[in-house]
Amino acid sequence: QRKDVGHYATLMGKVFKEISRTLKDTGLATIVFHSAKAGVWRALQEAYQGAGFQVDLSSVLDKLQGSFKQVNSTV
Repeated sequence: QRKDVGHYATLMGKVFKEISRTLKDTGLATIVFHSAKAGVWRALQEAYQGAGFQVDLSSVLDKLQGSFKQVNSTV
């Protein structure tokens, strides 16, 4: 949405800090995220780590058919 990765990282940092603030000490959060760009994934990682979160479990959805954007854009 016309945001550079740095701006996106700042926004995601605010999101994870708010999740951390409102989540109970024993609470868990599930995040569903999609991006084909490594820089965006790094920004996400820095954002959740900066808020004190860690990943306990990760999975990948291996789709058989690409989306319209995946098929028609250059990444």
